[in-house]
Amino acid sequence: MARLGGCPGLERLLEEVGRDPEVELGEIATPEEVVPEFSRWPRPLDMWPLWLLLLERGYRPRAVVARPRSRMAVERIVEAAAASGGCLVPRGGGSNVVGASPPIGCCLVLDLTGLDRVIWFSGEDLAIHVEAGARVSQVEEWLNTRGYTLGYHPQSERLATIGGSIAMLGSGALAPGLGNIEDIVLWLDAVIPGLGTVTLGSRNSPRGWEGPGVKHLLIGSEGSLGVIVSAGLKVRPLPEFTAAVAYRLPGFREGLKAARRLTLWGGVRLLRLLDPSEAGLLYGVDGAVLMVEFEAPDKGLLEAMEGYVEKVASESGGSRVEGVYERWARARYMYDEHFRQLWSAGLWVDTIDTAAPWSRAEELNRSLIEGLSRVPGVVAVTSHAGHFYTGGAALYHTVVMERRLDTYWRVWAAAARTVERLGGSLSHQHGWGLVRKPYLGLLGDNYRLFCRVKETLDSSEVLNPHGLPSRCGRLGQV
Repeated sequence: MARLGGCPGLERLLEEVGRDPEVELGEIATPEEVVPEFSRWPRPLDMWPLWLLLLERGYRPRAVVARPRSRMAVERIVEAAAASGGCLVPRGGGSNVVGASPPIGCCLVLDLTGLDRVIWFSGEDLAIHVEAGARVSQVEEWLNTRGYTLGYHPQSERLATIGGSIAMLGSGALAPGLGNIEDIVLWLDAVIPGLGTVTLGSRNSPRGWEGPGVKHLLIGSEGSLGVIVSAGLKVRPLPEFTAAVAYRLPGFREGLKAARRLTLWGGVRLLRLLDPSEAGLLYGVDGAVLMVEFEAPDKGLLEAMEGYVEKVASESGGSRVEGVYERWARARYMYDEHFRQLWSAGLWVDTIDTAAPWSRAEELNRSLIEGLSRVPGVVAVTSHAGHFYTGGAALYHTVVMERRLDTYWRVWAAAARTVERLGGSLSHQHGWGLVRKPYLGLLGDNYRLFCRVKETLDSSEVLNPHGLPSRCGRLGQV
């Protein structure tokens, strides 16, 4: 295997790891052509849209990938990296869209997809213990055949892994309490430099005093504090009866009003509110669209719930529209096809996920549409709200733009300025990654404390040093 020059720590690490029978080493295969399909991108690259723009301009990633087949092999790799002065970039299924696990510098890419077993399951205790490299869809299918579900359904579930979802604070389509990864993690096992494998959380009770909830240090850590190797997750029985409806509403404001009432009621399992910009472009609807899913153990109860949803929607000026929910559900996983269509038109796309309280959600949505539309090179901006909480909503703005790097970075700068001015979060679920690196200052004391934890757990910067921790040494400048 060829070696990467100028990386002595990596050279020493490869010598050690190369002797491990439970580790498969490989190099990145440089693509012969730029293809706008994620499934054909170079393996260590994730779904960050910027990668394809860079590939088009001649960028070719250079990295070595290690694929361990056991937790013990991961321990040995982490130990060897610390001893050799090398660094590691943990990687799951590659569905991350913000460049959170970049194959840059002299780091060894740690591909965890070889750890994909279901270790233990209990239908009585409603829990499953699964290795971190298992795809979300793989685990969901395994559970479904036994009458159970995770309830965690991100758009990327066919690619995303359990460990990657935890490390990126993933969020699925279903309502909070059902669909966010942090709501279903009971415990996790992680390899930390100098500590080996640690178990964070309780394996033995549904709730127990464990100190200050240290498992949450790794949930959303983007692979920079420990390598997650397995996790215990909550499961629940598959619902007996489900239904889905969609309503046209006069505008986004009316949609938010209805969504807030349904969220506070707590009886729905999915809400998706399309701004008129998205409802018109994708479905030809003049106005906003609110999609609602709900479930019940009894058909009569389901019908009563549907009646209440109808009442709430109509009181906000809503009327039933047919076929919209079904079209959305069919197209939900067709990202390769969407990529190809835009690429063939000379365009590219990114989606910006933000969140705001109810009192500012409408204004933030409108201001982002207006501000992003003014960026030179932007062709179209659409939006929807895909997650709702008792205190507010998560917004998603899809920006179609010319394939220009300056346009790409101006779009993100405009989004950051708007969020900072109006208040809210610049990231709801996609993580921070390289794309938001210039705006780490928005994290405030959260980032300062994270850096202190990083210094304590990984002072040698073994794990993902070019990602989230990359500005810890310059705290006064972020």
